[in-house]
Amino acid sequence: MHFKNLPSEQCPKVYLVGGAVRDKQCGQPVAERDWVVVNATPQIMLDAGFKTIGKDFPVFLHPETKEEYALARTERKTGRGHTGFTCKTNPNVTLEDDLRRRDLTINAMAETLSGKLIDPYGGLDDLRQGILRHVSPAFTEDPLRILRTARFAAMLHKFQVHPHTCQLMKNMVAHGELSDIATERVITELTKALRHPNYHRFFQVLEDCQALAYLFPKLTLNSTIRKALQPINLLIKKYHPKEQSILRFSVIFHTLIDEQRKKLYQHYSISQTNRALTELLVKYKHKLASLLDLSAGKQLELLYDTDALRRPERFTQLITLVQGLESTAPSSLQYESNKLIQLVQKVDKTQLINKQLTGKAFKKALIKLQQQALEDLYSGEI
Repeated sequence: MHFKNLPSEQCPKVYLVGGAVRDKQCGQPVAERDWVVVNATPQIMLDAGFKTIGKDFPVFLHPETKEEYALARTERKTGRGHTGFTCKTNPNVTLEDDLRRRDLTINAMAETLSGKLIDPYGGLDDLRQGILRHVSPAFTEDPLRILRTARFAAMLHKFQVHPHTCQLMKNMVAHGELSDIATERVITELTKALRHPNYHRFFQVLEDCQALAYLFPKLTLNSTIRKALQPINLLIKKYHPKEQSILRFSVIFHTLIDEQRKKLYQHYSISQTNRALTELLVKYKHKLASLLDLSAGKQLELLYDTDALRRPERFTQLITLVQGLESTAPSSLQYESNKLIQLVQKVDKTQLINKQLTGKAFKKALIKLQQQALEDLYSGEI
């Protein structure tokens, strides 16, 4: 990194900040790195080859690594919600000034380029003690921080929210601050929280600060769901974290009644992927638990109803959840149901094509062949 033609005392200072520093101190791999530049101006950054991308305040992309570098800044609350801020950047803003505006102490640490830790607000102690604590009273100026704190509780499952921070969160809820959070930001934080095995702590923290009833009305983590957490977490370990988030969404929200789910979907513009799996779980979890006990005709009907033949991956996810939630589901359900799908999909359609069957006639004849294949399986002819 080269800042040309500047005396050493005027040369900008660059620091690694935020989650990257936190994760390094925890011994965790760093997913992405963010940087803060002190004693710089936008022109200095441009002259050094950086590309500007910031709209509300100066953020720049490194010309080679493409990592984000933000000028040190302070913020002043000028409106409601997480966007109601005026940012100020100039060479006089210190690193401590910049870190003070952050949410939690564990996210308010920095490192020099040589790796020296800078920790003005006790983040390292809180990290070692497992405490989620606000940096300053400015925490209350951004209601999104309630959800971020809850998400960190799910991600760092042994961490506890400091009582003073919880009280600030309660005060924010009582003053109606939650109404200023955009619905898409709520879903973003929820989705991230659901990627972690202890996702229920996200909801627990929201309940503790009295935000759960506002954000997710009628939702309760009842004993049935809590009991199912461990087996479901074991069953879905094979899935990518993004898929795990979808699966856990269904586990949580399928407990709501139809009207409540419909309102949730509409209010938060829930994706069709999440909706579909949740609704399939609601409608078919009991039937699927006894899939292997059904007649060949009923099995085939259920495979069609759940669109298992066209969407076998989603059907596999559905069966995984059924195994975790339904005590009557046999341990072999996943293997046997996949076997049924493969058998039905391999049915030879050649004779139907040779007969030049089309439309409803073709479908009727195909179903007959598929059912016969299942019946032959149980009669031992396959």
